[in-house]
Amino acid sequence: MPHKTSPHSPSHKKSSQTKTAMGGGFHSLVNALNFKDLNADGGSVTATLPADANFSQTAHMGLAPSILTTALDTLLGLSVYSKFQKPVPIATIDLSTDFMALLDEGVDAKIRTSCDFISDNVAFVSGTVLSADTSQPIARGNAKFIIKSKRPNHAPELSRKTPETTQADSDAPYQMENASVNPLFENAKQNHPFATWLGAHLMQTRSGAIMHLPFSDMIIGDPVIRAVHGGMLASLMEMAAAGAIITKTGIPDLPAPLSSTVNYLKRTTATDCFASANIIRFGRNIIVIHARCWQQAPEIPVASATFLFKGLPS
Repeated sequence: MPHKTSPHSPSHKKSSQTKTAMGGGFHSLVNALNFKDLNADGGSVTATLPADANFSQTAHMGLAPSILTTALDTLLGLSVYSKFQKPVPIATIDLSTDFMALLDEGVDAKIRTSCDFISDNVAFVSGTVLSADTSQPIARGNAKFIIKSKRPNHAPELSRKTPETTQADSDAPYQMENASVNPLFENAKQNHPFATWLGAHLMQTRSGAIMHLPFSDMIIGDPVIRAVHGGMLASLMEMAAAGAIITKTGIPDLPAPLSSTVNYLKRTTATDCFASANIIRFGRNIIVIHARCWQQAPEIPVASATFLFKGLPS
């Protein structure tokens, strides 16, 4: 007879806490990631991210760096929950990721994260991604999370708008004018399943190239406050950075970054996201690109990032 776990047993409580921390089973993005062998205890988390063709870098390669960043951000946050043995209100401050190799087609990713230290209301966390087949290091990440205090029940809800509020400061979503799809990027992403799954489009506007990510429940990271997942913001900015390279060079493929450093600046809402990227250095060995992401206006960024790419063959 199969063993049944008591609802009062420690293992059942850990499972329930993990499920709650991951969105209570109603978190579309986490459900799509479909983590296997997930274990969270005492500030440490281990999990397997299954190889999914929708999340591949190309049709003949393994999981894309963007989805690894998203998985790392998710499990790094879970390691903070695990440290407290319960969900606490947190938000990612920054996330730095180094990509050392690409996974082979059809190979799962083994991910380990840990909450290494908590100072006042800041948690310092780290994580690694390994090939499930060979244990080869694939990526490593470091992040900081702010541990937020809850608003007291008696605290008044202050209006965010004043008579002096400008259109840029309002909650109105950003509107692109005279925008047209960039055909170079659209052609390049056709052979990149994750880029296609993400659904972002590089638009040419009078002010330059803007990457547009239409809102869907799939990009939500916090189902309670309906904020966009930090990994989705990082992915959007990575696409913008890749788009800048494609626009400059006309290469027919999406390049993969060597590293990324993302800073999260402002809480997001359940609406469309936009990103633009500027090439800082285009060298033979290294390409450095700075990107920013916004929802209301470019001058009110919700996140910014720096990406390093390998130089292109001459």
